[in-house]
Amino acid sequence: MSKKILVSGLWAYVENGSAQVFSIITFLFIAKVVGPEEFGTVAIAAAWAALFGSLSEAGISDAVIQKVDRTKGFVSTAFWLNLGLALVGTLLVLAFGLTVKVSDNPKVSQYIAALAVGIPITALGNIPTSLLRAELRNKDLARRGIASDVAGCVAGIGCAMAGLGGWAIIVQTLLSTATKTAVVWRCSHWMPERTFEKEASLEILRYGYKSLGTGLLSSISARVDRFILGFFFGAKEVGIYAIASEGITRVSAVLITGLSQVMFPHYASLQKQKEALADAFFRSISWSCFVGAGAFAMLHTFAPWIASGVLGQKWADSAPILRILCLLGLMQCITVVAMTLYKSVGRPGLGLAHAASQVALNIALVFLLKDRGLEAIAIALAVRPLCFLAVHAFTTNLILENSKVRFFKSIAPGLLLYACAVGLSVGVTGLAHSTVWAAVAALVLVMGAIVVRVRGEWLASRS
Repeated sequence: MSKKILVSGLWAYVENGSAQVFSIITFLFIAKVVGPEEFGTVAIAAAWAALFGSLSEAGISDAVIQKVDRTKGFVSTAFWLNLGLALVGTLLVLAFGLTVKVSDNPKVSQYIAALAVGIPITALGNIPTSLLRAELRNKDLARRGIASDVAGCVAGIGCAMAGLGGWAIIVQTLLSTATKTAVVWRCSHWMPERTFEKEASLEILRYGYKSLGTGLLSSISARVDRFILGFFFGAKEVGIYAIASEGITRVSAVLITGLSQVMFPHYASLQKQKEALADAFFRSISWSCFVGAGAFAMLHTFAPWIASGVLGQKWADSAPILRILCLLGLMQCITVVAMTLYKSVGRPGLGLAHAASQVALNIALVFLLKDRGLEAIAIALAVRPLCFLAVHAFTTNLILENSKVRFFKSIAPGLLLYACAVGLSVGVTGLAHSTVWAAVAALVLVMGAIVVRVRGEWLASRS
C-alpha cells in the first residue's frame, strides 16, 4: 500500500506541477501584455464567480472519496445531485453578474457571466475525478491535467497576442476546464446509472453541507481582499494585489495540492487505525511545512526580480505585497494538511468552524485597514494564520489524542527554516546591497537544510 501511495503521490505532483508550469507561462505572458488594470478587472470577476461556483459542489466529491463502502447507486446519485446543483449555481452566477454592480467597470459583469459557463462543465467531471482519486489513479489524472493545461496555455497566449486583453484569461480557463472534463471521462470508464436514491442523497448532503460550508467560507476567506478591494480601490490596485496573491497561489498549488489529493483518501482508509493515521498525518504536515518554508523563502528573495524583471516595470509595486504574502503561503502549507485530516475522518465541521472564524477575522481586518493601503492589508492577512496554529493543534487533538505537542514539533523545523532564510536574505541585502548574494545565501541555507533532513531520515530508516 505504501508503494502505491508513493507512486500515486508522485503522479499527483506531476499533474499539479505540469498544471502550474503551463499556468505560470500563460499567467506571466498575459499579465505582461494586459497590465494591472485589466488583470484586476478579471480578478474581481473570477473571485465572485468562484464564490457562487463553489455552491454547486456542496462537498459531494469529498463525500464520494470519504465513503469507503460506496455503491454504484450512491455514486450515481452523487453525480446527478452535483450536476443539478451546478445548474442552479450557474443561474445564480448569471443573475448576480447581470443585476448586481460590484465594480464601476462594466467588463466585470461580462466576465462573471462568461465564467458561469464553466460551472456545469466542471460538475460533469467532478465525480469521475473523485473516483480516480479514491482509487489513487493519479497517473490517469496527470495525463488529463497535461492535456488540458497545454490546450489552455495555447489558447490563452493566442488570445493575448490577438489583443483580446482580459478575455484571454477567460478563454484559457474555460478551454482548460472543458478539456479536463472530456479527458477524465475517457480515463475513468465510468457511466452514471439512471437512478437517484433518496437515502444516498440525504447521506451525501449530511456530510456535504459541512464540507460545502468549509469550501464556501474558505473561498470567501481567500478572496475577501479582492471582494472588498474591488469596492474601495480601483482595478489597477486590485490588479497589483491580485498578481502577488496569484503568485502565492501558484506556488502553493505545486506544493500542497498534490499532497492533499493523495492524503485525503489515504487518511480516510486509516480512520480506524489511529496510530497509523497519526504517523501519516504528522509526517505529511511536517514535510509540507518544511518544503513550503524553503520555497516561499526563495520566492521572498526573488520577488523584486519577478515583479520588475519578468513582468515589467508596471508591476514593480507588487513586489512588496508578494514578499509579505509569502508568510501566508507557508501557513497554507500547514492549514491545508490539517483541513484534509478533518474531512477524511468525517469531521468536516471542524474545518467549517476554522473557516468561519477566519472569514470573520479577514473581513474585519480588511475593513479596518482599507484606508492604510495594500501593504497594511497584506501584513494583517499574512500574520493572521499564525494565531490559528494553536487552534489547529487543539482540533487535531480531538481526532488524534495527546497530539498537541507533536503538532508543534512537526511544524517547528519548517517555521525555523523560513525565519532563518528570510532573515539571512534581508541581512545580506542590507549589508552587501546585492540581491544576487542574498539569493545565493538563502539558496545555500535552504538546500543545506533539506539535504540534512533527508539524510537524517534516511539514516533513521536504516537503524
